[in-house]
Amino acid sequence: MSPAARLRSTLVNQNFTQVSFGETGETPVALSQIVTFNGSQAATTRMRDVTSTGFEVAVQEEQGNDGRHVNEEVDWI
Repeated sequence: MSPAARLRSTLVNQNFTQVSFGETGETPVALSQIVTFNGSQAATTRMRDVTSTGFEVAVQEEQGNDGRHVNEEVDWI
């Protein structure tokens, strides 16, 4: 598996966190998924500003909840 396709992890909450790919590449494709269940509310990841060097990711709760969420481990590739 090439280094660009390696699975990695970071801690994320409701605030966007900057993630760096660690190497430059061509047109990026980034996927993320919460792999822990530390909060009591259902949540998913939200990504933005994907560039060739990285992206921002946050944990987003379902609409109707308070919007604040504890740190969750997020795997990304």
